[in-house]
Formats: sequence, C-alpha cells, structure tokens
Amino acid sequence: MSKIIDAKKNGYQITYTGEKAERFIRPNGEYQQLSYGDGTTTVSSHKADGIKTAQDSMSFDKNTGKILKKKDANGIESSYSYDDGGKGGEQNGWVNEYLVRKIKTEVDYQELDAAGLVKFLKTDKEKEETKTVTSYDDHGQPTTVTTTKEGAPDSVEQTTCQDTVQGTTRTTTTTQGEEKETSVIKTDAMGRETENTSKDRKGNILSSTETSYDFMGRAIQTKVTSDGVTQTESKTYDDNGTVATETSASGIKTAYRYDSLNRVIKATESADGTDTVTETAYGYEDAQIHTLNGTKNYQNLSVQTTKTNGRVSKKSWTDAAGQTVRSFSHGLYTDHVFTSDGKEIATISLGTKTSGDGKIALQLYDKEGKQTAAIQNPEITKGTSDATVKVGNSSILQKTEYDTKGNETTKTDGNGDQISYAYDDQNRVTEITQGGQKTKVSYQVNSDESTTTSVTDANGHVKQETASASGSVTTTSDLGDGSESITTKYTYDDRGNKLSEVYANGAKKTYEYNNRNLVTKTQSYDKEGTKTLTSRYRYDDKGQLSEMTDYRVSSETETAYRYTEYSYDTRGRITTFAEISQNAQPTVDDIKAHQIRYTYNENGNLSKVSYPTTKDGIQSLSYIYDENGWLQEIKGELHSKGQTTEKVLRSYSYDAYGKVKEIKDYRNRLKNGAQAVQKIYTYDSFDRVKEMTYTDLETGKVMESYQYSYDKNSNITKKTQVNNYPKEDADKVNETKSYTYDTLGRLTKTVTTDHNKDDKTKTVTYTYDNVGNRLKEDDGTTTTSYTYNGLDQLKTSTKEKGTAVEEVRQYDYDANGNQTDVKNTKTGEDQIFAYDAENRLSQVSVTKDGKTAVIQQNIYNGDGQRIQKIDGDETINYYYQDGVVAYTTDAAGEQNSQNLIGTEGNILATQRYQKDTTQYYLYNKDIQGSTTSLVKEDGSADATYQYTDFGETTIHGDDQADNEVCYTGGIYDQTTGLYYLNARYYDPEEGRFLTEDTYRGENDQPDTQHLYVYCANNPVNYVDPSGHFAIAVPILVKLVLVGGVVIYVSYSSWKRHSPKTRYAGRKISYKNTIFRWIAAKVIRHGIKQSQHGKNNVRKTGGKPSNRREEIREQKARGERNKRKRKGYKHSK
Repeated sequence: MSKIIDAKKNGYQITYTGEKAERFIRPNGEYQQLSYGDGTTTVSSHKADGIKTAQDSMSFDKNTGKILKKKDANGIESSYSYDDGGKGGEQNGWVNEYLVRKIKTEVDYQELDAAGLVKFLKTDKEKEETKTVTSYDDHGQPTTVTTTKEGAPDSVEQTTCQDTVQGTTRTTTTTQGEEKETSVIKTDAMGRETENTSKDRKGNILSSTETSYDFMGRAIQTKVTSDGVTQTESKTYDDNGTVATETSASGIKTAYRYDSLNRVIKATESADGTDTVTETAYGYEDAQIHTLNGTKNYQNLSVQTTKTNGRVSKKSWTDAAGQTVRSFSHGLYTDHVFTSDGKEIATISLGTKTSGDGKIALQLYDKEGKQTAAIQNPEITKGTSDATVKVGNSSILQKTEYDTKGNETTKTDGNGDQISYAYDDQNRVTEITQGGQKTKVSYQVNSDESTTTSVTDANGHVKQETASASGSVTTTSDLGDGSESITTKYTYDDRGNKLSEVYANGAKKTYEYNNRNLVTKTQSYDKEGTKTLTSRYRYDDKGQLSEMTDYRVSSETETAYRYTEYSYDTRGRITTFAEISQNAQPTVDDIKAHQIRYTYNENGNLSKVSYPTTKDGIQSLSYIYDENGWLQEIKGELHSKGQTTEKVLRSYSYDAYGKVKEIKDYRNRLKNGAQAVQKIYTYDSFDRVKEMTYTDLETGKVMESYQYSYDKNSNITKKTQVNNYPKEDADKVNETKSYTYDTLGRLTKTVTTDHNKDDKTKTVTYTYDNVGNRLKEDDGTTTTSYTYNGLDQLKTSTKEKGTAVEEVRQYDYDANGNQTDVKNTKTGEDQIFAYDAENRLSQVSVTKDGKTAVIQQNIYNGDGQRIQKIDGDETINYYYQDGVVAYTTDAAGEQNSQNLIGTEGNILATQRYQKDTTQYYLYNKDIQGSTTSLVKEDGSADATYQYTDFGETTIHGDDQADNEVCYTGGIYDQTTGLYYLNARYYDPEEGRFLTEDTYRGENDQPDTQHLYVYCANNPVNYVDPSGHFAIAVPILVKLVLVGGVVIYVSYSSWKRHSPKTRYAGRKISYKNTIFRWIAAKVIRHGIKQSQHGKNNVRKTGGKPSNRREEIREQKARGERNKRKRKGYKHSK
C-alpha cells in the first residue's frame, strides 16, 4: 500500500526501500522518516520543508523481536531485560522525583468451573476488595454476574443478560443498604446501546435514554426523559466521520471545521443569537525556555494557539517528547521544568512577558508519585550543566511523609510545625497529633451494617456519626463528657434523597422530590410538631430553579410571603433574578419591577447588571475587560433629573504578574478626573500584599495606608495602619499591631503600638484549652476568664480588674445547642434569644427589673437568608444579588438603599435615598474586607471604623448612611452587637457563634471540628463569610479582585453555587460556582475549615441542604489554596 485518500480527498503517502517502509507523508507535507540499522529502527519527524523536529529509536532482539533498548526524542534511554518466561521490566535513569501515581490491581484468587469459565473472582484494588460470582448459559455466555464488596455484604451488584436475535437486554440491580436502583440496557444486534432505563426500588422510572444511529453506526440522536421532560441531543458528521455539528439538550449548536489532518481548527458555538468562535492553529516556533539553570534554546517546538472571538486565549509550546515546556493563558506565561525522564517538577511564572527570571515553585515526588516537598522561591545556584537547589532563608518549604501504604504520616508546614497521623489496617485515620494534642478516631460496624465513627477530641469529649451501609449519615451526636448530648437524626428515600432531619428538641424539617431528585417542597415543624414554614420549588425543563415560594403556616393555612424568580439563557447563565415580598402570586409586571438583569459579552463575561430602581442615581453597572479578560473599568449609568449619562466609577491597572497594581474609585458620580480615591498595591516575593495606600487625588493626601509582614505560613505578623479620614484627631489611626500565634495557628498575643500617642503600647493575650475554647483574655487592665461544658458551650465569663470582679455573665443553651440566655450580673439584664424551627435566630429580647422589651426580630427565606429585620420601630427588608445585599426597603416597601456590586460579589459603593435626594458613598476596606471608611462625594468620611482582633466594632463620625456592612463584610446589628454571617450569628466580644455549626468538620482535621469558635481562633488571617467555614484573607489582589479584595459569600449563595447543587438543578450563577471563584478567581484564598456543622447527608436534589458533601466537593479545590496559605505555591 502506497497511498491512502480519506473521504475529503486528503492523501497520505508511504514510500518504501525494498519491502520496508521508508517515509510516511501526511497531507500537509509533514512526514516521518524510518531508517534501519543492525537491529535498530530510527524514526525521525520532519516539517514539510524537511527540518527535523524529533527523533527516537528502538533496538530489538534479532531472534525474539523483543525490545532491548529505547531512546526517546529527548535522548533518554531505557533498557529492558526479560526472565525465562519472557516477562520484561523497564529500567532507565530514574531519579527521586516522580509525578505519576501508580494504581495496582491484583487478582488474588479465581476459580474455574468444569468448562474452564471463571465463576469466582476476587480482586484487590488499593485494598478495596470485591468478590464477583458469574453464572453462564448453555452456550458459555454470562447470564448473571454478582459483585459484592468485602466487609459490606449489603453492597451488591447483580446483572442478568437476555440475548435475542434483535440484541441483548442487560438488567443490573445495585443495592446499597436501604438504597436500590435498577438499570435496563438494551443493545441492538450490532452491540450498540439503544435504550437505557433507570428505575427505583419500587419500579418507578427515574430516567430513560434512547439513542439512534445512522447507517454507519454513529450516534445521531439521544433523547433523555426524566420526570416527563424529554431533552434531545443530536450530531451530524462529515465525510471523514468526524462530528460536523452537534446540538446540546439546552439548544446550543456547535459547528466544527477541520484541517487536512482532521484536527479541529474552528468551533462555532451558537446560542441566543450570539456566536462564540474558537479557532485553533498548529505550527512550530523556536523559543528560549526558562529552566532551573537559566534558559534553554528550543528549536521547532510544536505550538498550538487558541483564539476565542479573534483574541488569543491560550497557547502551548511542546517539545519533541510531548512535554509542554511553556503555556500561555489569559495573558500570563508559565514555563514548565521536567526531569530527564519527563516528570514535571517546577513551574516558573513569568507574568505578561517571557523575559526575566520569573517566580519558581518546585515540587518533589517519591517513586510512587506522591509529593514529598514543595519549595516556594527556592535558592538557585546555577552550574555549568545542572543547578543546585536549596531552601534558603527567603524560601518556604512544606514537607509530607508517607507510610509504606501511601498514607500521609507527617505534614510539616512553612513554619516547621507538624501534624501527624496514625491509621488502622483499613487505612482509616485513627489518631491525629498536632501541637502536642491528640485527637482519636474509632470505627464500629453495627449489626445493621451501619458504621459509627467516634471522634474523641483533645479534651476527651466525644462526637459520633452513624452512617448506613450506603453511606447516608443517619445520626450525629455530640456526647460531650457524658453529662449532656445533642443528637440529630436523618431519614432517606430509596434514592438516597434526604427526607427529614429531626433535631434534638423534636423539631424537624422534611423534604419532597420529583423524579429528577430535585427538591420540590420543604416543611419545618416546631418541637410540638406544629408546621410553621413551607417552601416550594419549581424548575424549568433543564432542571434549573425557576421559582422559590416561601410560606408562613398557621393552623395548617399557608400564606405566601416571599417569591424568588429566576430566568436563564440557553447557556444556563442567569439573566434575571427577582425577589418579591407579597402574599399574592406575582404578575409579570410585579416580577419586572423587582428584577435584577444580567447581560454577558461575547466571551461569556458579565458585561452589565441592571438594578430594579427608578430613583435618581446609578441604575446599572457595565464591566469593561481587556483582551485577556481582565477587568479594566466599571461604568455606571447615571440617571439624574431625566438625563442619562455614563460615568466611570472604578478603573484598574495591573502589574507584570497580573496582580492589581492600582484601583481608582471615583467618588463624585457627576464628575471625573481627580475626584477619586487612588488605591496602590505592592507585593512581596511570594505575591502577598505588602502595602496598600489610599490617596485622595484631589488633595494629594494619603488618607489610608496598610503595611503587612508575614511568617512562612503567610500569617500576618505585623500590620501598620493609618487612617486620616476621621474628623476628630483623637479618632485618627496610626498604629502598628504585632501578632503572635501558637503551633496550631491560633492568635495568642497582639501588641499594639499607638504612634499618635508617643508609641504607647497595649498588649492583649489569649489563652485556649486543648480544643480551642478561649480560657482567658487579658488586655493588661482587664482579665476575662471563661468556662465551658463538655459540648464546648460557653457557660460563664468573668471580668476582673486585679482581684476585683467587675462582671459575670452566665449563658444557657437549648437542646439543639442554640444560645438562649445571657444573664449579666453587673447590669441585671437578661438577654434572651429565640429561634425558629430551623435554628435560625428569630427574636432577641432584654429583660430587666421584671420588664421585657423585644429589641430585634428576624425573618428568613427558604434559602436561609435573612430577608427582614425589625429593630424596635424600624423595619429593614433585604434583597440580594448573588448572595450579597443588593438593596433594602423600609416597612412601607419604599427603597432606601442600593449597593453597587463588583463582579466578585464585593460592594464597591452604595446609594442612600432620602425623599428626592440620592447620596453616594464609596467603601474603603482593609485586607480582611472590613469597611474602614465610608467616603462621601466631597471626599470626607461619613463614618470610619475600628475593630478589635475578633471584630468588636467602634464607629466614628456621623454615620448618616446607617451602614451595616462592617467587619469582614458581614452585616453588623448594632442593637445586639452581633454580626449576621448568613448561616449563623457571630458574637465578636466572645469570638464565638451563638449556634452550633451544621458542618461538623473532617475527622482528620481537628481545627475544623469545633462547632462554635470563629475561624479556628485566627481572625487576623481568616474570615468566615458563610458562617460555616473559614477562608484565608486574600493576601493577593489578583485580576478583578477589588475594593477590600474579599469576596462576600452568603450561605445561600454558597448553597446555590455548590457543584452538588448545580448538578441538582439550582444553577443560578452568572459565573462559575462560588467555590470555583474562591479557588480560581481568588487564587490565593486558603481554605481552613472553621466552624463546621454538617447535615452530612446524601444528595438532596435541587434544595441544597446537603452541606457537608457540598463542602467536601469544593475542598478539593480549596486544599490547593490551603497549601498556599501554609507556604505552597502551585502552578495553575
């Protein structure tokens, strides 16, 4: 054969020398040249002009034909030896760094029947043992296959087969404990799957898939039916059999074009009247690539360039061995370093240009591919052939050690502090040791095949969790020291959907689902069994939430009080979102009057948000990006006295590594130019914020500045803060705070030097017990001591000056672990907290001298967001944009505020409406996202803010705006002194939440298991916007991260955007999931799970009540960021 011509007339040629192939020529002229020696075959690759791009060779045994030696394109040689049975093993120049994890599957035992067919097979894959029993028909074809997991006899998979002339029907029944699901797969006579039906335990059809084929056996149409809704996908093919067009179930059509080698060169995605065109070009380039020992000149690197709508979005340079030695993505270059045997060990971040030394991150691996060390900013000494790498004083090193089974045994962070692990014979963690404290974990298999996991903390207190054979958590219990306990129970349907959660006091919440496993209704009952709340959910044909309706229930009568409406485009992005507070079903006009509308550009970036306001002021925001997708400007559409103009509200510039260098916030909406606050950011060698300077450009005066120093875990060790906004000199700030942490990362001491008061110092120390309960706080004048019960609930706090007791507070809790009462012996006040059936704070009252006054009442929607607060005679109704408060109304429904929100959920500015006037204020924030000043249009401050370590708040100035967005971006309730952090309320005076967390933490992470403590007692470096877990403060201002550079993430936003929830049909984000934002957009956020409660239950469909699974899904991304916080720097 000398020529092959495909269906598109592209020709491939083969030339020969004698009977041996000599050259293989592709349609584009590129070719492979083969040459033969004494038992050696050499293959070289050439461009069309004849230039050689790669060469490798293999040597063979002349007698057996077996490979003896191989030399790859990079010159790396591998040799092979064989035993008497002909089995071979590879030997080459291995070094200690390996990146490929080896999964070993072994057949331990098998048994044959009389016909020599396998009837019993036992395998061991990474210690997960399974047993398979097979039965056959008279023709030796398998009819029944039963697979059972060892140690879990209730986990059984049984398959039966029926063969006919028309095809085969294969029925598989999977049983895991109480869950059972059956799938029926039909194939035609050619073995192609035509039908796939899934049924539940009762035989109800969950979903069915029908696939049809063309005459060449290619799938051309797939119909999926679930809950009465059918969605269709289709494909067409070109002459070569490659996909020419495909239409997704949502209606997105994509057309493909190919080059002569059948590679995709153009893909056009069409939806909603807009096209996204992705073009891919292939070629060769010479490049100078960075290595650890300088640079290396490569010739004829294979280059692949991707353009999106005409702009280069990605590019890769690949060497002859197939290693990507340089990559370009969204404006930034990265070079990649490999060992001699092709294992990547380092990345060099070059930024926007390929010149310069770059920033090096080095990873070391063992032979099993497990990472043993990561070095950020290593000390490099260049040599004649190789470089010497050392951990220098300016480097950050983190190490990991493993046992022979591959389990992590010791992890050492950047500061040299260690955490160690012990395991049982099933590789489950049994003991964690950190900072001299031990946490023990034990496991017990019960008679019903459920498993109870017990965690004994360093104080000897026990928490238990029981999971069924299918993995559904049925009970969680806090047993404390044995004298008290809190237990929550869960039930599930046959599909694993949670049906109910019953709290310790007898109150409960129930769930109902449709056939697509999307929640359709939830109901809440108080401890007397009286129904109090109902939420109903409707979805569109794609399974996206279209409406949530919340009802109050009285005497079994439901009265609607909140409607939430959603709509989406074909690509699944939210286009409108409306919240309506009324009893009647909203009309189309009602919905339009409350809609926030989203618009996107051709690259899929959010380009405009329009607010539902008719008042003078900014009514919409537009977002402008450069060719790399970096946010450049935010413009506002200003309506004033019947006129509409567009003004720049904020602008950005970036440094060479893509970090925000400058932000300008224009404080006067009616003017441009110098009436702005200029925010300048500088960074250290680890890309951590070193300094932030806020200057009023009109006066040229520095109004605020921040300087930061860090340890090797990236904990802030020193902060110098200046705030010149306060009107009174006594309120101006010029101070330095030095922070000290223990080996567990807990804040133990803060020394404040006040430069406005002759450098007077003040020292505050914190003492904790073994699990993080604060035992003592001493500020040098007053000492506060704390006591707790076995459930880690605060029982008393005693303030003393010297030996004199000034104040004693006594705390009580209900059966669910909610703080219900605080008695103050000094004031005689009794503060009483009441909760609704879902453990949400509903009322705060104060009793004194026998008289009781209600000081606050709260109402929530079905997502758990607070939608109304009544403080005395003032009512505030809250409306949200992507989980952040967008605007508020008063008791009469009149809008009195509008927040202007950036692309990452950060509040940039706010408008306050009073009669016919609109006041505009800018937010200045610190690195934690805490508001430091609220700047008026004339450049003065309406209010400035100061915070203690744990967030006690002092407000200076007029505060005419009545601003509530304060510490870490949380909502400050001045009446109670508490912060509303979405899932829970936080008391900054005690550094604790009022209620237990429903996310209960991870067994191998003791610092995630405390259910009350805020941010694992590290409030300087972590924030907890969700009320569930801490994330590291953004030590890097990256690309579009703005303002105080912290993302304000509400609990409901977290729930909606979680991967689990989106799968279940609740995709309402105009962007990626919130955790992808945290991991990808806020690149240097760390995840340090803090207060941690869990429902820890299986899937709940559309209603995101499965909080632990959702958190675990995002933790895979968060772990990378946690390592960054601990000293790692990874390549993206």
